[in-house]
Amino acid sequence: MLGEKVGKVKTKPSQVTVMILDPDPLVHIGVEKILSFSPGIQLYEKAKNYQEALEQLKVTQPDVLLIEVVLPDRSGAEACRDISEAFPSIRVLFLALHHEKSSVYSAVLAGAAGFLLKESARERLVSVIEFVANGHSIFEQDTLKEFQQWILQTRESEGDHDWNLSLQQTRVVELVAKGKTNKEIAQTLELSEKTVRNYLATVFKKLHITHRSRIISLYKEWQVDE
Repeated sequence: MLGEKVGKVKTKPSQVTVMILDPDPLVHIGVEKILSFSPGIQLYEKAKNYQEALEQLKVTQPDVLLIEVVLPDRSGAEACRDISEAFPSIRVLFLALHHEKSSVYSAVLAGAAGFLLKESARERLVSVIEFVANGHSIFEQDTLKEFQQWILQTRESEGDHDWNLSLQQTRVVELVAKGKTNKEIAQTLELSEKTVRNYLATVFKKLHITHRSRIISLYKEWQVDE
């Protein structure tokens, strides 16, 4: 069952535990080599697809999950959203080949803790893992500014949608636009993560969409019309 909760297993309290979800075995080898030089980080498991990752997560829940944008059986954003809801203690960090806006926006909306290019992973991976494991988020500031602008532009261009949001719903959307995860939004607004998800669900309903990925398609449509 997806939402099954199990306790974490750690070799020592100060150690950050990591799992990687990527269809490319060469990425597994590369990440394992990088992390092998950091005694403060332990690589728990390696999965090639979403279903395989779920089976492993039921047994061992890492502090940080490294995930590829494109998976064989599900999009990375969908996997991030579902895993974050089922295992809220796990921090999800995307490792991607390209810095495409739609992929980054999907990561933000799915509740990811960050987005890192694979080409920069060798130099930054250890520090970024430690950073997000401590409750922080990492996204390019220019990208987040563009994301905030997209939300404003979408509100103006999608006049047939109901943008009459409550103050709290607006605050949630603004925090999403700043790259905050559902957990961070809950802490900032002193709400439960479930309440945050409910607020977001209401926003999606007012936009007449049924899935987070639809927001990305709205963005692409707005770019074409611009």
